[in-house]
Amino acid sequence: MLKASFLLIIPTLSFGGDYSLESRGNDLVVNNGHSSKIYENILNDYQNDMIFISSFLGSPVLERTSESISKDDIVFTFNSDYSKFDCAYFSYYSYYSHLLMGKSVCGLDKKISSENIENIIDILGSMKLDEGDSSTVLKAPIQQRIVEFGDIDVVVSASSIDDILMENFYILIKSGKNEKTISMDKYYIEYDKKGDPIFLSIYKNEAIKKYSYNELSYL
Repeated sequence: MLKASFLLIIPTLSFGGDYSLESRGNDLVVNNGHSSKIYENILNDYQNDMIFISSFLGSPVLERTSESISKDDIVFTFNSDYSKFDCAYFSYYSYYSHLLMGKSVCGLDKKISSENIENIIDILGSMKLDEGDSSTVLKAPIQQRIVEFGDIDVVVSASSIDDILMENFYILIKSGKNEKTISMDKYYIEYDKKGDPIFLSIYKNEAIKKYSYNELSYL
């Protein structure tokens, strides 16, 4: 997945499957090998806000990045026939603590349109993580509980201020006196449509591993 620190605009992207994505100006073209469908005004290249074709988990996707201080990055995946948005993965850095945050939602079943992109962003915005504040990073190691899964705390951590600056984070799973460390490139707390957390998704080496509450309990 592309990071906000640099951008590569990909005019056409496919991975050997039946579907590929292509840009024509601001329009998104979905090709299935036999025909094409054009979705108007999906892509953009504003001064601090871009939506472009990218890749995620080995598939063509849309990605939205912002050059804001929080380095917002949202990946939009599609259903199997590339007719609707399926999932959205949102990563950013907390304005208050500068810790890495991540949340996602799947089963969106929303038609491809610029209006639905904004609607999905609103849905992600309604899903709250505990981001901490400036006092969170005053003492190393830095630890911030971001969400609870029942009696399990999911904690984003960094060993030092330097690690925050270098974007070196890890996840701690805490249950009572037990702790388990999970390394990652990014993570996402996946929410259901009611706004309840249902999975911890760990993104590492271009793959995602989802942990349910039960799976976290047995770590």
